[in-house]
Amino acid sequence: MKKIALFIIAFLLLALPGRSEDILQIVPFDAEAGSTPDDAGYMSLELRNTRPVYVLQFDIYLPDGLRLDEDALVLNEDRCPFEIDRRGNKKFYQLTAYRDFGEGHYRILLYASVELGKTMPLNGGSGEVMKLYYVTDPAMKPGVYPIVIRKQIIGYSGTEGARIATASSYVRIGGATLSEGDHADLSAMVGTWPSFVVEGIGEQLAANSRLRSVDLSGADTLNAALVLPHPNVLRFVKQGSYYAGQLQEAGADNVAEADESGSFSSRSLVLDEDYPFGSPKAVVAESVVLRRSGLSAGWNTLCLPFDLSGEALQQAFGDESRVETFSEVAGDELRFAPSDDGLRANSPVLLYVPEASAAERYDLGPATLLAETDAPETAIDGAVFRGNYGGPVSATGLYGITPDDRLMRGGENARLKSFRAAFALNFGEDRNNRLTLAHDSGTTGLAVPVTAGKRVEVYTLDGRLVRSSVDEAEARRGLAKGIYIIGNVKTIIH
Repeated sequence: MKKIALFIIAFLLLALPGRSEDILQIVPFDAEAGSTPDDAGYMSLELRNTRPVYVLQFDIYLPDGLRLDEDALVLNEDRCPFEIDRRGNKKFYQLTAYRDFGEGHYRILLYASVELGKTMPLNGGSGEVMKLYYVTDPAMKPGVYPIVIRKQIIGYSGTEGARIATASSYVRIGGATLSEGDHADLSAMVGTWPSFVVEGIGEQLAANSRLRSVDLSGADTLNAALVLPHPNVLRFVKQGSYYAGQLQEAGADNVAEADESGSFSSRSLVLDEDYPFGSPKAVVAESVVLRRSGLSAGWNTLCLPFDLSGEALQQAFGDESRVETFSEVAGDELRFAPSDDGLRANSPVLLYVPEASAAERYDLGPATLLAETDAPETAIDGAVFRGNYGGPVSATGLYGITPDDRLMRGGENARLKSFRAAFALNFGEDRNNRLTLAHDSGTTGLAVPVTAGKRVEVYTLDGRLVRSSVDEAEARRGLAKGIYIIGNVKTIIH
């Protein structure tokens, strides 16, 4: 191997631009911090070529803490032809050289030699061409780090060659994977991802049930389908890239495209309550759909990571639907106030709908998804009304809200799904059990006595049954504004 300051190969200057079918890339590998030359750690450079290859030149960018060893380049005997002289020494028909530009940037050259009286191309059309031996810094932290190859030039003869697109791979330090964490930032992996890189990344991501987003905004092309753990995962991609076009053609949801200013937009977001959801960046969405297993007549809970106007709310959940926000703790009451202008991002609310719905998709219209900040909750005194974006989570000990406007403590198997909310109460068990819900909108009726324990029916003026056999003391609670017949008495709810 030779180290030279500058490579000037005449035919390389004649290399034709454009996408080539040939692929040159580092195979993903594992390494440990603090490896030395004695550990003999190496990365494998593979080439898939469609024509005989005489010359390769490329720039490789290694992550901070990973560098090439002093004698880094070792040719693969299966791909690189050689002769054995009379003394038993191998003489390769290819020579290598590299230049270290510093900060992990190297230029590497492999070229056919004329020292043996003739030139020969690489053998075969696929497989390892050389090993690149490396050392690592002892302070290198565990993680998944990108390795990028740029300015790839391949020579087919003395006068003909082609440029190969920028491509990325990765190294795992200390056994780290992408199977943990809410967001995977892979934006530094640029250009083309060979199929084995996509598959390796996909295996790690697929094991991460908590995953909410993956940033692929540096990638131009993925040469295989990327496996994700669930449909709520938000993919950030580069607008105008080949990969973005593939996803658009496939009608994929939860794809956010980055424009030149770095702003993200999405054609369609689908929020499924059975999985976690969240974004580290703001996204303007043309359409948002909530997937939810129906709504009960009466009170439900709702929490969304974007504003939803009152008009959009009623279009999604019905003309008589409305929301109320947690406003105060007064005595043994948790009070709620009406919100005429709809729902605010990351603010859990009570959602009232007059009739049960078995629908599983609710069209929420266009919206601007906010980047994740603090927990979506409203805390007042010792009561915390907490929303959930984490997929079904344990609700044991939390207090849910029933459709008929009561608090119910979650048992051992209770679960809280995404985009819903529940109370965490810290008043002590006795007071917790005494708490009731109250609405600042108020309820008034005719001056008639109310008998605790008496069962009554609730009808609208047009004779539609709203509630059947409910306790008379609870019959008014949570009703929308209007006039009702409660236990044969005309009652006005303000």
